[in-house]
Amino acid sequence: MRVLIVNLAKPKEVATFFSYGMAEGLKQNNIDVYAIMQENVQNKEQWNELLPSNHIYYTQLNNDIESHIKQVWEFWTCEIKRLNEYFKNIVFDVALTTFFANWSTLYFPLIKARYRIAVCHDPFPHSGEGRINAFLAKRYYKQNDKLIVLTDKFRLQASKRYNKKNQDIIVIPHGRLNVYSSLASKEPKKYYDSESINFLFFGRIQKYKGIEVLGKAFKLLVNKKKNVTLTIAGNGDFSPYKQLYDSLPNVNLLIRYIDDSEVEGLFKSEKVVAVVPYLDATQSGVIPIAMEYGVPIIASETGGLKEQLDNGKIGLFFERGNENDLARKMMSIVDNPDIFTCQRKLEYDYIECLNWDKVMGDFLKQISYDKR
Repeated sequence: MRVLIVNLAKPKEVATFFSYGMAEGLKQNNIDVYAIMQENVQNKEQWNELLPSNHIYYTQLNNDIESHIKQVWEFWTCEIKRLNEYFKNIVFDVALTTFFANWSTLYFPLIKARYRIAVCHDPFPHSGEGRINAFLAKRYYKQNDKLIVLTDKFRLQASKRYNKKNQDIIVIPHGRLNVYSSLASKEPKKYYDSESINFLFFGRIQKYKGIEVLGKAFKLLVNKKKNVTLTIAGNGDFSPYKQLYDSLPNVNLLIRYIDDSEVEGLFKSEKVVAVVPYLDATQSGVIPIAMEYGVPIIASETGGLKEQLDNGKIGLFFERGNENDLARKMMSIVDNPDIFTCQRKLEYDYIECLNWDKVMGDFLKQISYDKR
């Protein structure tokens, strides 16, 4: 089988590692893998080691550039010809889009494939997502023959929303994100007080992430416990929450792009707890990162988060949007330090199921294609 991985998402996001995991897992299952990637993808060296040079096409078009007018012109005048020449006479069995990007809609007609499959990370738009992007994503997912969702909870909803038969919705778990140890700085920063319990929010600052709920919960916690800290690490507009967080003690705000070399330093600590307080979510890329480091996880009971955590066997859960319930769960960890040892064992035992060779082996079992 010949599979083309298409990742045109922003090159400095976790999409590149997720896409690489899928490609590596397919290779481990003896699949002939090709890829389309942006030239400035952050793990380019890994891609070059994984695939032969004539199996990977690097496009100059760049999602990091604010104005796309010049690039769209270049696409129509040059890129179409370059891509057609590169993959001349190749018909792929599967074209697999790992993340939706606006560029995906332009590349879609150029790829010759018997089946087109897209990973639908968010079957429904998050609260606060732009209407244009949501419209383009919905149209794109409808154009694909099959969709992948990362939790079974959203199989039926995706089937209805994108007019697919139930058998055309493939369910696989989010695979491991174990790349950060190899990218870690040789002199990591120390973010935490070793004597405190350190709660961590990691990821882009967006409305649906529940950052206000977390701030209110921490306020309740810090009024009772002094040996606690809270770190918010991620890029985005933090202004709606600034007044709340300015009133809180023991808070470390890293409101900026977090380089990959810094990620391990945020998670690799004996007393760090990852908090995923989302108001709505399909799944979270933060969860597999936390599990790599044996970090206890507190997550809201929304979307597929509980399913992602071994159907609730891992982690602590609180009622979505309820700061009092979240504060209680945070308090339970402060009062019961044995939770760290217990949760670490559960995560390390479970994470072997998320190895990419197993995840993509499951994917291959679920797909079917004719040899027309």
